[in-house]
Amino acid sequence: MSRANNQIIEKLINFGSIPFSRMKAQISIEFLTGVAVMLFIYVTTIGIYSSYAQTDIIESEIAQEICYRVATGVSSAVIGGNGFTVNISLPYRIQANNYNAVIISNQSLVTVDWKNGLFACSIVSQNVTGKFVYPGKFSANNINSVVYITSVTTDDLTYVPGETVKISGGYFLNNTIVNVINEQKISMPGYPKIVLATNHEFNDTWIAGAPGLYVISGTDTVKKSLYGERVIEVI
Repeated sequence: MSRANNQIIEKLINFGSIPFSRMKAQISIEFLTGVAVMLFIYVTTIGIYSSYAQTDIIESEIAQEICYRVATGVSSAVIGGNGFTVNISLPYRIQANNYNAVIISNQSLVTVDWKNGLFACSIVSQNVTGKFVYPGKFSANNINSVVYITSVTTDDLTYVPGETVKISGGYFLNNTIVNVINEQKISMPGYPKIVLATNHEFNDTWIAGAPGLYVISGTDTVKKSLYGERVIEVI
């Protein structure tokens, strides 16, 4: 084979080839780039998961605390006997999430249900009247070995001036003294007033006043220890 043919074949073999040193460098760069991308995805995923996990843990801890507060209040009223009264305050939110009510079931369970979860704990008695506890302050009263749970709620936590605030509550043995007090502890016009209780529950409305915080409360007209309250904000 002629020298000219050998040169042609060598050129064909080497055509498009990459020197080994360049190839090695290119592979190293591509490998490091791939590893960097995978590490970024891993760190991002772990960070997001950790954030969600931490939020879930905090929310669960708050829900657990709410559940135990209710259970402890009811159990204390049971153990305390006839005439025992306790007032207990509950937070209005679980982290950023509202929760409507805490349910006391006939299976001696207290259940906290919110957007991202559910938590339940037990109580020592089924002889409880008033199955819903609302965020705010509620009372547990032992009257002749029956525990009466009294709580007050509204249809929202924040309002604008002139908006209608729907107020309700239970459990009341008699009619209810409803009061709306501003931050200066001054009752709003028309309050306090007596509202008829039907089936031991009441309903009322108030037209939101000037911006500020307001305490809305309900008190039994005869048994004053049957009491509940809720704080709302007009913005």
